[in-house]
Amino acid sequence: TGWTGTYEGKDVVIAAGTTGDINLTANWSINTYTVSYDLAGGTLADGQNNPTSYNVTESFTLYNPTKVGYDFVGWKGTGIDGTQENVTVAEGTTGDLAFTAVWTARPDTKYTVNYYLENVNGDQTYTLSADSFVGEYYSDQSITPAVPVYTGFATPVAQTKVVNADGTTVFIFYYERNIYTYTFKAIGYEDDVYKYYYEYPVAKPADPTRKGYTFEGWNPVVYAT
Repeated sequence: TGWTGTYEGKDVVIAAGTTGDINLTANWSINTYTVSYDLAGGTLADGQNNPTSYNVTESFTLYNPTKVGYDFVGWKGTGIDGTQENVTVAEGTTGDLAFTAVWTARPDTKYTVNYYLENVNGDQTYTLSADSFVGEYYSDQSITPAVPVYTGFATPVAQTKVVNADGTTVFIFYYERNIYTYTFKAIGYEDDVYKYYYEYPVAKPADPTRKGYTFEGWNPVVYAT
C-alpha cells in the first residue's frame, strides 16, 4: 500500500541534497482473485461449496458436482490441459480462475414404453399389453421405440422422444380394434348386416326358411360364436 518511515506514501521521491539516515518500510495489501464455475446443470451436495475468491496464501481442492443421468468426467479451465477429475489450487497461485464441469451421458437411463390394446367391446377402454417394457438409453438423446403389429388392431404411428435424464420419459401407444362387417344373404330375405370388433363373439342369425327347400347352412360356415 506504500512506504512508512522517514517518508510516507506510495510514491516516495528523495530529493537531491537530502542528508541523514532514511528508514523506509514497505507495506503490502494482499490481492484477492475471483473463482468462477459453470456446473453445466450439475449441483454440489448439501453443505459443499467451492470458494468464489482466494489469495496467494490459500490452497483448496474443488468439490465435484453430480448430475442426474450423467457421469462426471472432470473439470476444464484455468491451468488444466484437457479435463481433470480432481483439481487442487495450490498455495502461491495467483490470478482469476474459471472452471467448467464436463459430463458424459449415462447409457442406462430408464424410459417406459406402454402398449395398450382396445378391449373387445370397443368402448375405448384399453388393457396394457404384456409386451410393454422399461428400456435403457443415453440421457437427453432421442430414441424411437419399435411399434409391434398386432393382428386385428390398427397400428399406431411411431414416436420419437428425448430420454429425460431423470428417467421420466414415457411412450404410450393405443391400438384400436379393427371393425369387421358380416353380411348374411338368403334368397327371399333382406341382407342381415352386422359389425363386430375383432374377436367379439359373432351372433349367428336364425336359419332362414324357403318353401320346398331344406336349409343346409351358410357358406362359408358360420359358427355359433
